[in-house]
Amino acid sequence: MHIFNTLRGVVHRSMWLWVVMGLGVTACNTHTARMDFVNQNVSEDRLVGKEAVESADILNQYHHGYAPIEKEMAINIDLDRSHVLASGGELYAQIGVIAKPASSKAANVHVLIYDETADRETHQKFNQQFIGKIVEKISLSKGPISLTVDTAYQRPNWLKQPALVAGNFSSLEEFLKLIAQKNSASEVNHFILVLGDMNRPSKVMRQNMVDLASLIKTSGSKMSIVNIGEKPEFELLDAIVNRSAGRLSFNNEFFDAASWITEELQFIHASSYKEVQIKVVPMEGVELVEVLSPKNIQIVNNRIQTNIPVLMSGDELVLLAKLKIPAMKSEKQRGLLHVALDYFQPEQQRYKNIQQDAVYGYGLDRNDCIPYLHGRVARSKLILDTHKTIANTANVIKQGRNYQAIALLNEQGTRLINYTGTNEDRELARDLTILNKYASNLYAFQGESLQGMKTWWDMTWNRDRYQGDYR
Repeated sequence: MHIFNTLRGVVHRSMWLWVVMGLGVTACNTHTARMDFVNQNVSEDRLVGKEAVESADILNQYHHGYAPIEKEMAINIDLDRSHVLASGGELYAQIGVIAKPASSKAANVHVLIYDETADRETHQKFNQQFIGKIVEKISLSKGPISLTVDTAYQRPNWLKQPALVAGNFSSLEEFLKLIAQKNSASEVNHFILVLGDMNRPSKVMRQNMVDLASLIKTSGSKMSIVNIGEKPEFELLDAIVNRSAGRLSFNNEFFDAASWITEELQFIHASSYKEVQIKVVPMEGVELVEVLSPKNIQIVNNRIQTNIPVLMSGDELVLLAKLKIPAMKSEKQRGLLHVALDYFQPEQQRYKNIQQDAVYGYGLDRNDCIPYLHGRVARSKLILDTHKTIANTANVIKQGRNYQAIALLNEQGTRLINYTGTNEDRELARDLTILNKYASNLYAFQGESLQGMKTWWDMTWNRDRYQGDYR
């Protein structure tokens, strides 16, 4: 997986996976680490065995709160302190690449509702509220956007929007086939599939649904999925949204429908910037020591040069690096980094380049050289520390030291609590929830039950939800 292949434009800016042995959140065997997989399984309160999926690009599964920009692309450089001691030292720099969100234009939005549960009433309330929020957001949007809503079964009385297709459908494949036939390349069409429970389809049907998603994409359309079912087949849904260039989300305790719809309406018109290349060159005397995230970026000849296959409108990408600062000679302020961004703008058929420099200063007072306790770099380091804590906890559990594992989880949880803004930060608040659930689950499992993996696999986890091979 390329360093930036987990971009949130397709991934819905919200998805990362933790790998844990014998702890509370499910990992899944999928090509793209998705934060909502973690969210869904925390919501399900699942305890499972180790299933290895680890993202080297974990920070790019998070929002980073960069201010809106006027130009289509911008570089932002944040430091963990503004000064280092005259004797030199270490300094952390976070490089953010920000793409301006797309503006609303004319488009046709089609909501597709499919549910095979015997009692659809359990999902009707969500569907009604969700569509109501879409209607509200569309009415407030600047561009002319039409809305149709289709169900694979008899339309409920509350559904007043027009339909693209009509009739009852016995399978999701049949439903998507008719939608694909109605799709037109002459218009901007965007499909949102609200998916309830689904009987396990055959291998042929699964592949056909993935191919139908490709067919929808070939006409320039996209299809996103909002899963509201109880046991989603992650691998199948992941393959569908990847083929249809959409986003995958789950209706769980972390799902914010209003925010999701706002982002989705921007995502419809997101531009794709191709041939994106980032170059990071330290100034004289400064040494690149390590790239903390993404982990698989190589430092060659004290510089970084990496390619990003596609960058979408609204994406935020970050690179966090540790640098070694030389001792002061004469200047109290020196250059730190030079960052250059090259990319191709398909709509304008032009190659473009932007550049940004960062500087640092020397301080004689140690109090002026203390790292910031808050800010973007501090937040990113906290995220990485939480991820490392989970990995360390797994190793401690293998040694049978459950209470020590709980201590590690609680210690990192305290750091999150003490970080200003955790309660208002949905992602850090979610991380704290995960840590607390891990600790709670460890109190409940002691002794020989931790020795065998089968104990963890028996806890209602269906491995088939995470397995699939699609051409």
